[in-house]
Amino acid sequence: MSGSDWQAPPKMLNSTSFYYFATDQWRSDEIQTDALAAANETARYTHPADYALLAARLGWAPAYPTFNRGSNQIAADAKIGGLRGRGRHQSSMS
Repeated sequence: MSGSDWQAPPKMLNSTSFYYFATDQWRSDEIQTDALAAANETARYTHPADYALLAARLGWAPAYPTFNRGSNQIAADAKIGGLRGRGRHQSSMS
């Protein structure tokens, strides 16, 4: 019996995709994407940022807040609930 029987090893992530792009980490990323592909396959993309975007698009990695309805519907529900906006940003829900 070992520690891995109780918990999987931690995943080594560069950070959230948002931070990866917002801080321009992708510019200095030198990993070769061929190392990510199986031995009998060629890499689908040439830069790790392409894989980060693919993961966000397919819902595999968090990149931005996601909701089960559109932002206009969320705003309409907030207005019905009595929340009044202040300028471009909504007031706190207190």
